[in-house]
Amino acid sequence: MEVKSTGSIHRDRAWVAAQFVLIFVFILAPGLPIYEVGDLPFTVRYAYQLAAFVLFLVGLYVMTRGIINLSRNLTPLPSPRENSWIVQNGIYSLVRHPIYTGILLACSAYALRRCSVTHFALWLLLVLFFDRKSRYEEARLVAKHPEYAEYARTAKRFFPYIY
Repeated sequence: MEVKSTGSIHRDRAWVAAQFVLIFVFILAPGLPIYEVGDLPFTVRYAYQLAAFVLFLVGLYVMTRGIINLSRNLTPLPSPRENSWIVQNGIYSLVRHPIYTGILLACSAYALRRCSVTHFALWLLLVLFFDRKSRYEEARLVAKHPEYAEYARTAKRFFPYIY
């Protein structure tokens, strides 16, 4: 039976708390508009808002597929569960962290919808945060499942064929 150190549990919980705080700040931050979407011609405004809505739905879909594919491996903490296994099928054949990808896509749709410099800057902060958190998580996964290193060479971190 694997026993986690107190420090490890505290670090895991700190990552989760920071994630929720960042997302909370992202959603509630006052926007500094780049331009007013209402000033755009109707067809452009409609296409713009439709694109943001579709991007949001894609983000929700990717996140949901990640949750479903993880099955009993799902945990809010970045350390793997005791009886976990490496999931490489479904959405995980394309990206290693689809839940983070889904959150990033949904947040980018929100930033696009708000057309806010504030939200685009906070989105970049979220990307950096999830990059660091995923690296921490992957180190924990490799320690528990050495075969994860090979999987990491075949699937991108967040965006298929890109990163």
